[in-house]
Amino acid sequence: MRSLALAVLGVLGGCSFTPAGSPGNGVDAGGVGNIFDAGSGVTPIQPPGGSPPPCSVSDPSLTLCLDFEGSVSPTAVDSSPDHRDAATLGVTPVARGGEQAIAVTAQSAIGIPGNGSAIMSVPISIEMFAMTTKLPAKHSTFVDSELFSITLYPDGSISCDLDDSASGGTLAVGAWTHLACTFDGHALRAYVNGDVVGCQNDTSVGGPLSEDSGLMALGNELIGDRPLTGGLDDVHVYAELLSDAAVCSRAGRTGCNTKCPSN
Repeated sequence: MRSLALAVLGVLGGCSFTPAGSPGNGVDAGGVGNIFDAGSGVTPIQPPGGSPPPCSVSDPSLTLCLDFEGSVSPTAVDSSPDHRDAATLGVTPVARGGEQAIAVTAQSAIGIPGNGSAIMSVPISIEMFAMTTKLPAKHSTFVDSELFSITLYPDGSISCDLDDSASGGTLAVGAWTHLACTFDGHALRAYVNGDVVGCQNDTSVGGPLSEDSGLMALGNELIGDRPLTGGLDDVHVYAELLSDAAVCSRAGRTGCNTKCPSN
């Protein structure tokens, strides 16, 4: 069952979560804290200078916008026209450069309600800033829905899964990293800090993609067994295709790689 997302949204009860500010999990309680445990040996790396443009409630292409500014518990505001505010448990605000982000642990839970539609149109683009304090033994999940996911693997590579999979790149431990996935119905592209790191073509899909509910989870799978230990910021989903140049700019760079890696 989709226990994590349903529990945090209040559909299921009886689950308990340890707040992210509890001792021993590397997050300071109260206010903007330090995501790194003093004994972890991880030193924060200066975040990339990029940032997506401010969200506009009048932008019809924007279907999710979580910037995690201001209060992030018990809800984080979705500034998109859909207003799908995320229910949160065990998250703590942390600094990412001059912006506020959130820290997540294995005890955190972030659930985003469905939008009442069983269809998600293409094209679609997903972007975020993410950071991990350790590489997973199996894999960790940045975002998961019944339709798409972005996953971190033990070698530091990331995978965009949306009808097919495109993977590659390397996520450095302790570094805020811009991640993006785009899909036009045929070509799936994965980006790390603006560079194209994986591509997959699938000519079998060209129209709407079906899903059951529209539920989403951040920092874990919907079923709650692949947690991320690190941070998230600027989680945006668009019903449009971001260009290579747009992804590069949002990552705070110029001259990014736009060629698909050879298989």
